[in-house]
Amino acid sequence: MIHKLALIGNYSSIAFLYLMVFVLLIALYLLSRKLIQRSRLTKKFSKNMEIIERFYISADKALLIIRVSNEYLLLSYDKNGINLLKTLENFIPEEINENKENFQNVLKNMVKKEKSDEIQ
Repeated sequence: MIHKLALIGNYSSIAFLYLMVFVLLIALYLLSRKLIQRSRLTKKFSKNMEIIERFYISADKALLIIRVSNEYLLLSYDKNGINLLKTLENFIPEEINENKENFQNVLKNMVKKEKSDEIQ
């Protein structure tokens, strides 16, 4: 009887050990995924390449203007891959105007103008 109880205690400690190893492996897996994602995010930024503009044709098809060093390229991409359509000669990208009015401000101004026109 004592011999059987010793075996049960031995099995439970082995099961606990396996459980702890399993939990440790899961934790290491999740940690490695997080570190890989962070390393991918930091590698997205480049001094020599950038996407200037995207135009989506459909959910899985788009046109891109990209800058590679001092050249601008027009590319298309879809589920089959990326294709070079044209090298853009003498292309000067438009500067993004940070002072653009948002839609809400434009709408408020239009409503104010309409009200002032109705009063007069």
